[in-house]
Amino acid sequence: MMKKGLWGSELKRARLAAALTQEQLSLRSKLDTATIDAIEAGVVEPGLEELFRLALALGIEADELVKTVWQKNLDSSDH
Repeated sequence: MMKKGLWGSELKRARLAAALTQEQLSLRSKLDTATIDAIEAGVVEPGLEELFRLALALGIEADELVKTVWQKNLDSSDH
């Protein structure tokens, strides 16, 4: 089971690393700012299309996001 909030924290980390605001990421990904905010807040998890849009907007591969979140989930399960 995926620990709640991992997608959000990783999206926020990647967004900040790309020096983007939520609004800028919204424009680049063509996703609503409220959706990005909800993902970052851990209220919702991104669907497959959202994941690809966000990765493209961030200039990273979607599998990079997935691997990082999955590894963090495994690490948190060990405790």
